[in-house]
Amino acid sequence: MLRRMFLRNVLGLLAAAMILAIGCSGANKAKYIPSEDRARLALEAALTAWQKGEPFGTKIQIDGSSVDVNDSKWQKGEKLLSFEIVRREPAESPDRPLFFLVRIKLATSSKEQEVRYVVFGKEPLWVHSEADYNAL
Repeated sequence: MLRRMFLRNVLGLLAAAMILAIGCSGANKAKYIPSEDRARLALEAALTAWQKGEPFGTKIQIDGSSVDVNDSKWQKGEKLLSFEIVRREPAESPDRPLFFLVRIKLATSSKEQEVRYVVFGKEPLWVHSEADYNAL
């Protein structure tokens, strides 16, 4: 299990490095940005799996595509009681990853939290909490 989680983290880092390399090379970054509907669907599928108690690293599929998740709270075993995708955050430019504001309630806290999630990629789609995305 630990080896699998390590491999997923390494793959996440490689995907982020690929996105950064593309950004530095001036290539068409927009081709790695999913549509808003597809990104929202991936985010909802990831958060639903977490809410249902699926273990971190569970294979998530939407429309035949894989969804890989990087969320340290889920990885540490926190329980997600509820979530609400509040809105898509305005993009700085069309070639930037999509950010969504999500209201979540964890079992370890009496208060709801607002967390931003970022979605990027095509196959697989990557869903990261903003904190984990920035840590890359």
